[in-house]
Formats: sequence, C-alpha cells, structure tokens
Amino acid sequence: MCPLWAAQTQLLLTWYAIFSGEEDIVSTAMVDYGFFTLVYRSTRRGLDQKAPRSTDMPWKEWAFWESWKRVLGAIFIISTLSVVMFDVNPSFNTVHDLDFDTLDDERLWNAVSEAEWRGLRTLPRENDRRSIRDVVTGLVSGDATEPCQEPYHISALTTLIVIYGIVVYIWQATTVAETFEPLGQSPTAQPNALASALLHTASQALARCHELLSQACANRGSALGDRMETSLLFNCQCVLRIAYIRMFTSTSILSRPSFVAFDDAAVESAISHFVSGSEKRRPGILKAVEAAFEGFRVSVNMGHMLVRKTAALRWSLEHAVAGWDCALFVTKWVHSVEIDALNGVPPDAEESRLLTSVREVLEEADYEALNDTSLAAGLAKTWSAFLNDVWVWGITPRMGSMLSQLATAYEGVYDKHRGSRVIS
Repeated sequence: MCPLWAAQTQLLLTWYAIFSGEEDIVSTAMVDYGFFTLVYRSTRRGLDQKAPRSTDMPWKEWAFWESWKRVLGAIFIISTLSVVMFDVNPSFNTVHDLDFDTLDDERLWNAVSEAEWRGLRTLPRENDRRSIRDVVTGLVSGDATEPCQEPYHISALTTLIVIYGIVVYIWQATTVAETFEPLGQSPTAQPNALASALLHTASQALARCHELLSQACANRGSALGDRMETSLLFNCQCVLRIAYIRMFTSTSILSRPSFVAFDDAAVESAISHFVSGSEKRRPGILKAVEAAFEGFRVSVNMGHMLVRKTAALRWSLEHAVAGWDCALFVTKWVHSVEIDALNGVPPDAEESRLLTSVREVLEEADYEALNDTSLAAGLAKTWSAFLNDVWVWGITPRMGSMLSQLATAYEGVYDKHRGSRVIS
C-alpha cells in the first residue's frame, strides 16, 4: 500500500479538482483517476490480509486501519458521484470492492484521547466482523429478517457508503436488464423473465434502504436536533434519490447534458438532444419521480429563500449533485407528459395527481404556473435557483446555469407543440 498521507492528500486534491468547474483541472483529475483504482484494490487486499481484527488493538493501530477504511469509502463515493455527473461507468463493483469491514462509530473516531476511546470501545459492537459488502447483500437479497433493527446497527458513515453501493448495484442491475429487455422495444413485446426479476430485486432493495433510513432517522433524529440537516443521514437521503433515478436512466444517461463538454455549443447541443427525446411511461417510474421530487419539495417547504441563502452552509456536495440529477429526471418526465398531452395522450389519474403536486409546490416557491405555459420549464427555472448561489464548489453554478438553459429549451418545445395544436 502507498503511504496513508499520500493517499489522503491526493484524494483531497482530486476531490476539489473534479468539482472545481474548471475544464483543464477536471480533465487532468479524470485522467489521473486510475491512480485511485490501483490504490483502492491494493489497499482492500491489504486490509483483508493484514488488518488486525482484535478488539484489544492499541489506539494508534486502530486509528491507522480505520483511516484506511475511510480512504476506501471516500474513493468509492467520489467514483460513484462521477458516474452521476460525468456519465462514466462505475470504477468499482459491489461484489468484491466493498468487501472490507464496516467503519466504526463516529464517537470512536472523534474521541480526543485514548482513555475516552477505550471507554467507548467497551460498548456493544454488533458489526465487528461484518463487511460493507455483507450489508449491501443483505439489503439486496432481503436475507436479514429485520433490516432496521440489530442486524443493521451500523455507523452513519457506513450507511452512507452502503447507499452509494446500492447506487452502483442499481446501475449494474438495470444495465444487465436492458441487455435482455431494451427500453425502446415494442410495448406489446413479451417481458423478459430475467430482466423483470433483476428490476424487481432492485426495487425491493430500494424499499429496504428507504426503511433503513427512516428507522435510523427516527432513532437518531431527536439526538441530532438542528444538526440533522448537516448530518450524514441527511446525505444518505439525497443519495438514495440518486439510486431511485438510476432505475430509469442507465441507457439514456449518455444523452443527458454532461459537464465533460465545457464549451457552450456542445452544451447547447446536449440539451437539445436531451429535450427532444421522450420519457417512456414505464411501470414504477412514478415512484422514482416522486422520490426525486421530494428533495425539491422539502427545500420549498423549509422556505425556498432561506434554503437558497443557507445551502452553502448546510448542504454537502451530495445534495448539489443529487439536486441536479433529480432536476434533470423530474423535469424531463414532466415535459414528456406535457408534450404527450398536447399530442392527444392525457395523463392518467396518478400522473395528474403528481403534476398537481408540482404546481402547488411551485406556487409555494412564488412561481406562477400558468395552464398555457410549460410546467417543466417553470420547475427547471425554479430548481436552478437552489444551485446558482452555491459557490462553495465551482461546479454548482454550472449546474444552475445548465438548468436555466434547459428551462428555455423546454419552453421552446412546448410552445412549438402548443402552436401546432392550435393551428390544427
């Protein structure tokens, strides 16, 4: 393994480079990312072969191995965020790459002295010999009878890495499923049994993750109090929304606006291609749209002006990336339903209910959604405001700017279809 300090330093520099919003810096960081693949795999093997498992290890030795586990978790996280932002394939998988011990509780990590650490070390630790892979597998397979109780007593940071593992698992499952059952095939085609089984298992895994987080928030929410909005559990909730979206975007993801293209012409072309495609009305997509829309709804309910002005202080980078990802997914669905309605295919009862909810939330955000204007455009424009003022990471203003351009594109397509309908 390379020196711990070297891995930590390179990781921090790469993290800031990738999310800097500067083309040259981002390109260099992405090219150099192979370094982390080598570090990750050599370190994971080293942890498996050399890391002590005794609960009696000295404080300094424990801190050394715990630091390496956290480096692995951070590499896995930044790799998965790159999948969402840059439309690249995952660098790691959930079968072998998450096969290292779960991280210890944050109270142990934050102990200021060896005496305090040893006092906390005497507490029950049900997850001593469980790997992160074991937890992910349990959520996918449903083997654990009560996933929110004792079998899943894991630290908040472990939970965050587990949810990222579920994002990768969903990406892999839907990609394999679409090999057997392409999204563009005829609606009357016979469903493929293997594809259906994979998607059903993925859906069940998402439900178990939702239950796990609900229980964790119920157990720890009162203790966190006002810090809940800056906690790791709060991050887990937005990452879970990313996982829901991966159920429906694996094949169309290459047509989405990408930050790899930094020149205006390329971005404009990507947006045009993204808007022109239609979102198929598939089973389960409404649940994913509702999950993705929840982040916007919560922000508005908390006070949209307050959230916009304090997002830089309260949000993690995951919230910015998840917000952008959810905005693309939800606005595209709204736009597709609106265009279908103009072409004589009205929304069904559940779709109408969700569209009404979108209008109500926009009105609460002081946006007047008129019946003869694009709802998708209004949603994209309003959602962009939550990202425009967050200058902590250079990439977030680009996210907001892209959503604003997307709103203009939605509006243009909507007006064109509406005009054609009026003429006919």
